[in-house]
Amino acid sequence: MRQAHLLSASMASMRHPLKYWTWAFAFGSAVHLTLPDIQQPGWLLPAVLEGLGVLLLIRRPNPLGFFLCFLGTLVPLLWYRDVLTQSMLLTWFAALGFFGSLWPRLNVLESIRWITAGTYWLAALHKLNSHFLQPEVSCAHHAWRQIDEHWGQVPLIQGVGVELPILIILLEVFIGCLIVRRSLWLWPTALLFHWPLTITLAPAFGFVMLAGCASALTPRQISQMRSIARQKPVKILVGIVLFLGLEGLLTGGVPSIAILLKGVVFATIFMVAILVLVAERGWDRRGPLLKAKLSRFLLVVWIMHGMTPYLALQYQHTAAMLSNLRIDADCHNSLIFPASWASPDPYIRIDEVSIGSGQRPKREVRLKDGLWSLTALATMHKNWCITELRPIVMSGTWRDQPFKITDLCNADWYTHLGLENLEWPGFQGFQKNLSKRCSSACIH
Repeated sequence: MRQAHLLSASMASMRHPLKYWTWAFAFGSAVHLTLPDIQQPGWLLPAVLEGLGVLLLIRRPNPLGFFLCFLGTLVPLLWYRDVLTQSMLLTWFAALGFFGSLWPRLNVLESIRWITAGTYWLAALHKLNSHFLQPEVSCAHHAWRQIDEHWGQVPLIQGVGVELPILIILLEVFIGCLIVRRSLWLWPTALLFHWPLTITLAPAFGFVMLAGCASALTPRQISQMRSIARQKPVKILVGIVLFLGLEGLLTGGVPSIAILLKGVVFATIFMVAILVLVAERGWDRRGPLLKAKLSRFLLVVWIMHGMTPYLALQYQHTAAMLSNLRIDADCHNSLIFPASWASPDPYIRIDEVSIGSGQRPKREVRLKDGLWSLTALATMHKNWCITELRPIVMSGTWRDQPFKITDLCNADWYTHLGLENLEWPGFQGFQKNLSKRCSSACIH
């Protein structure tokens, strides 16, 4: 009887964090559904599936809810050219949540914790390139300008240099370490890091990452946060009001409903975490390092997936967002990995192009100035081929080999690239709208 009681208690303690993580995952998925990407053709059904999954997960961890969320994010990745790392993360999270809800003894939260930490580390690794450290083109400075414009009432420090991108890289490494150590200091750090991005460049990414961060909460920390929320609602409310008031003061107006709602969530978590840390006098119990074999395996798989840009296998979905990373041969800029790893060059270069009888000269210039992928050409084949614009003739190089397509509108256009079959045209593995110019600002 005693053994049965201990087993039941152990199972309950594992379900406890999974229940709270499920709520965080459902909320992150719901915010993900607010992205304008969902309005693209073909995305309605996956969005409905993900939305239904979110509704099922509000109550408790539910295999069907996780499965619907899994389908809702996987389908756009495979068939509708979704390029977002957060979509790939949600797909992994949903799959792990599915198995965790079926087999509570399987500690999937440890795997999610390490995958989340690995995402921050990969983001930092990808930023170790010459362009991210160059203020004139760095995405760090692009984000700084966007934030400065948003908080226009109090201009940010001007003239920041290489110290800004270095700080961002260090912060991402540090947040990953806080996740690994299951430290409550993770929350104020991650929230302060993600809020400026949430109100400017990445409206949903912060919530997806916070869902990943929630996997680091221990049962004791969850109990502490619940207790503080019950004991000090007035202080939490004051913190929320001050946070939203500061946001309004900096922007010079009343924030939008979306920003107000997101601000309430950020401020609530921030205040609860700070109050717990104050109550504990800054002391914080640290969790164990990586032990489970499944977690070790999945971490290795996720890191290997994140390294695929350097092998010219893909670029998107690998935490390379806002990193300035270039893997094309002429502009390869990684300070760690040599250009020889990404050989042959994965991008299609169009040197000569003719659309119909010359009705689209600007489009022809754009094609010659950019770098393209098979998915991009398949999209052109689908959207551009009308009678008056035929033939669409183009020539250039791909994978270090010359090619000439006599008419992109022909059903077998891809055979002129040396392919017997078209390689999965719905999966967007490489960047869109990428210029041949190496000095382009904020490549992501």
